[in-house]
Amino acid sequence: MKPSSLPARFTSRSRPRTAAALAPCAVYIAPAPRRPVLALPLPPSTSSCSIPRHARAHSHAAPAPAPEPMPEISMEDMYDITIVGAGPAGLALACGIQQEPALRHARVLLLEGGSLDRVRAWDDAGEWSNRVSSLTADNVGWLARLGADAHLAKARSWPIHDMIIWTAPSSSSSSSSSASSPSLHFPPLDHPIAYMTENVNLQRALLRRLESGARGEGDDGGVRIMEGARVAEMRMGEGGGSVGLHVGGRWIRSRLVIGADGPSSPVRQFAQIATVGHAYPTHAVVATLLHARPLPYTNATAFQRFLPTGPLAFLPLSETASTMVWSTTPALAAAYRRLPPDALARVVDVGFAAPEPALASLNRAVLAADEAGAPLSAFAVDALVPPPAVSVSAEAAPSPPPILSIPASSVAGFPLRLAHAETYVAPRLALVGDAAHTTHPLAGQGLNLGLADARALAAVLASAAATGADLGALTALAPYVRARWAANHKMLLAVDTLDWVFKARAPGLDWARATALEVINELEGVKHMFMRSAGSGAHAEWDRTYARARADESSRPQPTGWPARAADALDGWIKLKGVLGLAGEVVGAGLKNGLQRAAGALERK
Repeated sequence: MKPSSLPARFTSRSRPRTAAALAPCAVYIAPAPRRPVLALPLPPSTSSCSIPRHARAHSHAAPAPAPEPMPEISMEDMYDITIVGAGPAGLALACGIQQEPALRHARVLLLEGGSLDRVRAWDDAGEWSNRVSSLTADNVGWLARLGADAHLAKARSWPIHDMIIWTAPSSSSSSSSSASSPSLHFPPLDHPIAYMTENVNLQRALLRRLESGARGEGDDGGVRIMEGARVAEMRMGEGGGSVGLHVGGRWIRSRLVIGADGPSSPVRQFAQIATVGHAYPTHAVVATLLHARPLPYTNATAFQRFLPTGPLAFLPLSETASTMVWSTTPALAAAYRRLPPDALARVVDVGFAAPEPALASLNRAVLAADEAGAPLSAFAVDALVPPPAVSVSAEAAPSPPPILSIPASSVAGFPLRLAHAETYVAPRLALVGDAAHTTHPLAGQGLNLGLADARALAAVLASAAATGADLGALTALAPYVRARWAANHKMLLAVDTLDWVFKARAPGLDWARATALEVINELEGVKHMFMRSAGSGAHAEWDRTYARARADESSRPQPTGWPARAADALDGWIKLKGVLGLAGEVVGAGLKNGLQRAAGALERK
């Protein structure tokens, strides 16, 4: 299929990797010799989760003349590992490397193009930042093992105990009752399923942990942080044994360069690693929502409503504050951002509680007023959608508390894009976080995938160092690709599919979606499986329900020989029975629900 015949939602424009294209980030890259895209080493066994061929939109790099040899570099400017980018993923990777005993002698350099003084001086008693992320239980546990949790501002890290999502079956429905708004409730576990925290809170904690990580006497390794250090040029060293980076008017040499430098990663461009994906026809609007305490409950429930234009999420930050992420069309996103804060607060209330036709009518009025240069006021919003139409009865889909106000400085927006690098490694190079993948925020997995990358790569490098392997060799880096590429690809594909399934409105699809939500909502085991795959730490719940309890196994002698094999075989059989039982429940419940709906339809006729 020719690119011009691709569906609009799957097309993207490839940027030539020239000096002009890289000018906005003030980086000029002299790429390694051009390699055909089809020759890129793809991770093994990825065919089961690959993006359909018609959905592939590649980015390519233009060939460049061979670079000049690097000048002589002093021993002081030679490093084993260089991390480009001091965002959450880069800082977490540096902390993970610092924590590994096998890497205690490695010389590590962390490059940051800007200053980290803003992070160090962040006021954890000030206003809420609009750059907020969820941290899954798995990543919270890793941060605790790193010692970074001790530096988090606990009052700015809020637990999420359960989550409720819902959608309406069609835009023609005028009812907001639970029958027309099927919902799915992910119930509380014995621990929070996630924590909401501002990105700067996590960055400051990781930076403090990194700067407090003193080395013992005789250690010639360590992590050095170089701020205000933009990479002006990169060259592959003679013989391919290192990479040279021109930073701050001088050259440094590194055996391994790791790109944690964001979606437009210059490191990825230098590595000539292609990406696959597409731009979403939506932008995200973020804002801080101030509201009354949702008595009699604590503000520990995340809400997400799926609308035809995209999901609207309510994510708690404290008892009286939450953050909003509303994915919608670019025109509506721009119009929302230009609304007065009190009018935007009313629109958010409508977005959570009103029927889809009422919200669609309001959106048309918002666009018309914005085009006329006179954004709607809060009074005008109330006139268009009176409060009785917004209120929700006891039988209606649940929704967050009414919004009292929105700080104007917290309202912002950004475009959404799916992108995945076709591999995470090249000779002397590796990628983590947004440099390797970006995804839709509807599942809150972007930062979590990046932290999981950092955790895996730190472990792979430690294993390579323990065996005396060359840290920058592809053979040493291959386990990292095997550990993360397929897992990330499955998550990206799942999120992309969910976005389409929940936005689409068609009678058959509406019925299937509503039925699936109703069935899954009755099956606790299935919901635990979903939560576990998203890193919620539901492993213990699964083991207690479908297999042997494992809570105290580490504190007692472990069986060996045939008793251990028999126990493992029995354990596997019990888990298999549990999975088969769940599958039978899903199929049976689906058939029962379908027959009931068919009988009801016949009775009405």
